[in-house]
Amino acid sequence: MKKIIATFTVIAATALGAQGQANTVTFANSGSTSLSDLTFNSHSASNILPFSRARVSLRFTNLPTGGSINVSNITLTGQGITAPGGLTFPLLSISSATTNWTSVEQNLDEIISSWSSSNNKVSFDIGISGSLPIGSQAFYRLVYFTEDEPHNTLSAEGNLNLVAVPEPSTYLMTAAGLLGLFLWSARRRLFKLAGARCAAASGNGEA
Repeated sequence: MKKIIATFTVIAATALGAQGQANTVTFANSGSTSLSDLTFNSHSASNILPFSRARVSLRFTNLPTGGSINVSNITLTGQGITAPGGLTFPLLSISSATTNWTSVEQNLDEIISSWSSSNNKVSFDIGISGSLPIGSQAFYRLVYFTEDEPHNTLSAEGNLNLVAVPEPSTYLMTAAGLLGLFLWSARRRLFKLAGARCAAASGNGEA
């Protein structure tokens, strides 16, 4: 399968007039790309239940058939987290055929009783095998909850628009193809010009 270099335009979802962070990074299918400090849409709450657990979820759409997605080094920073470098989560391995949310969970370092999503950021490394179709997207979500009350949650989301850009060799192949098409279309004219020059050269020699 051809190696594709993809540009990820990272646009965090916005809500209530608050604008998320926007980043652009490059990605090669043979490796992985690190996405750092992604923000979430705006959400806040006070006088809430004491939440003690965090869930990070990802969902992908319009990915290459038969491809796979590996999401590693998932790290969350923000409220309820005191560990240096943030709270880390296990690796996620996702089939491109999976359209539902895939999640990993960890206990918070300390219980929270008020929350603003603007204080939270998530980072992870993403690797995708296969050429990205136009319109590929990834969505990420943060959920705070407690195991005693699983239906009482706080959540915030963000999204990534994935835009594939061919590597330089692909551009060269395309240019060569266009040049060949042009030369094929102009072959009669080129033959006539070549014939006229040969005739002129022959006439000059006879003189």
